[in-house]
Order: sequence, then structure tokens, then C-alpha cells
Amino acid sequence: MKHLIVAGAVVLAIVLGVLGLIFLNVTKVDESVDSYGSASSPSVVNGCMEINGLTECRYGTRMVTNASTTCAFRSPSATSTLVRAAATVTNLYGGTFDLEFGKAATIMATTTSLGIVTSAVLNSTIVASSTPVNGGELLTQIFPPNYWLNVKVGSSSPTIAGYCSAVFQTL
Repeated sequence: MKHLIVAGAVVLAIVLGVLGLIFLNVTKVDESVDSYGSASSPSVVNGCMEINGLTECRYGTRMVTNASTTCAFRSPSATSTLVRAAATVTNLYGGTFDLEFGKAATIMATTTSLGIVTSAVLNSTIVASSTPVNGGELLTQIFPPNYWLNVKVGSSSPTIAGYCSAVFQTL
């Protein structure tokens, strides 16, 4: 008798389960997972940001005092254009000084001068830009891969302090 009750209960459970699957509206649960994280573009690596194929590299550093080359930045590993270079200078002891922006294959050199500025101002900002002055050419602003932008100082009072920055773009 016990076996008949147990068998009847099992058969009843199976019948109810089958009827439930047939007549009940079962909704399938969406098991897809939304992914969150960074997009493939833009990406920022070593000061360079790439958006839709245009890469812009931004660099900045404090000037090295008591040195002829106060700042140096290596251009990107692809041919690039110098968009902007700037130096904010504090002349610590007064006197005139020359500040030269130049490019070269090696650090500390200025094989191609991008411009020289002479100043006697104690605090000044000097900017080199890729905008041509007086109809000048932009060819000096094009940098081969891994070239150097060097900022050099020459003065009767060689102690200056400040900050240099540069922006390069590549396609």
C-alpha cells in the first residue's frame, strides 16, 4: 500500500509538471551580459591620445637649471607636426638671456633652429607655434620619427628656471 501511494504521488507530480509546461506561459530570461569598460578609441599611452586616427602627444617638464639644454622632448615614433612649444621662464638673477627652440636627431643638439628669443625680463612666457609668421613656411615644424625638440639657453646669467611644454600631432 505504501508503494502505491508513493508511486501515485510520483505519477501525479510528473503529470502536473508536464501540464504546467504545456499550459503556462514561460518567459525566457535574457542571460546576455552588458559589457562595460573603456572604448577602443580614444586611447592614451605615454602622453599621446589617439582619436579616430589622429594622435596628439602632449609633453611637459620643469627646466633643468644651470644647463645649456633646459628641456628636451622626443617626438612620436611616426612623422609628426609640432603644433605648439612653450617655455615659461623665470630669470633668477636678471640679465639678458637667449632661448632657442630647435630640432635634432639627438638630444642636446639644435641642428635646425625653430627660433631664438632674447629677453631681459625676469618672468616671461615664450611660445613657438606652428602658425607661420610673415608668410613663413611650416617645414621646420615637421619632425621625423623620434627626433628631439630641444630648448637651449644662452645668457650672461645662465640661471633660469621654469617649465617647458610641447604638443605634437600625427596622422
